Amino acid sequence: GDGAATPAADRASTRSAGAGAGAGAGAFESSAMARYFALTLHATDTARMKEERERVRAVAERLRATLVAWERARQQQLRAEGRRTRVVSTWQRLLTKTSAAQTAAARAELAATLEAAEAGKGARGRG
Repeated sequence: GDGAATPAADRASTRSAGAGAGAGAGAFESSAMARYFALTLHATDTARMKEERERVRAVAERLRATLVAWERARQQQLRAEGRRTRVVSTWQRLLTKTSAAQTAAARAELAATLEAAEAGKGARGRG
């Protein structure tokens, strides 16, 4: 991993610095080593970044799927609540109509009973 590559790169750069400008093949070799380690490090970083991007993409996809599922469930719940509300209001209208009809019938019955009582009292009073 990183621990192994860094000291080696340090050694390579130290060798290249110690060799001086006129060292010839040794300087070239150490600069090639430094370049090799730099490229290896870059490739490792690139691979890690790619893995990280893949992980982030996977997490984002799971999150998106979860949010879509939640939204579907919420819409379903809203539809169910709408149906319940419509059923309740239908029953309330029906009960109101029934209640009004029953009240009217009860009033008519009461009026008829009172009328009959009055008529009966009048007849008894005259006899």
